[in-house]
Amino acid sequence: MEQRATERGPLLTDSCAAGQLFRLRLGNEVREHFEAAFLDIRGRLLAVERLFSGTIDCASVYPRVLVQRALAVNAAAVIVAHNHPSGDPIPGRDDMALTYSLREALALVEVLLLDHVVVSATRTLSMASHVGLWAPADNEHAAPRLARLRGSRSR
Repeated sequence: MEQRATERGPLLTDSCAAGQLFRLRLGNEVREHFEAAFLDIRGRLLAVERLFSGTIDCASVYPRVLVQRALAVNAAAVIVAHNHPSGDPIPGRDDMALTYSLREALALVEVLLLDHVVVSATRTLSMASHVGLWAPADNEHAAPRLARLRGSRSR
């Protein structure tokens, strides 16, 4: 019981694991939903929350709410996801613009956006791995980015 009370959730530091998590949670939904996985400094899962729900082809997402929830759970990093009920996980321009906005908003409070995963019932797409969505220096796996974040906070 003591171990359960003191340990945090499983590690969630790669796009494959995040894709599996969110595909199971969102893949078969008939409306679009937006969720976030909040991680501690070591990449362990603190919480997963559905933040927004929409219609069959869109959901309104507000960066302010994501930032508030990240601060409330004391997250060091966030992985966000939303589903495409159409079955095609290829992100649109609005998805890409949203990703940049979320990354910038979270950066203001020193929370790292590790990835934005788009899911369908059978496939996932990691925007961190998708060409051109992060600067080349940022286009790494999540674990090294978390390590860099830990290093910058220990100074």
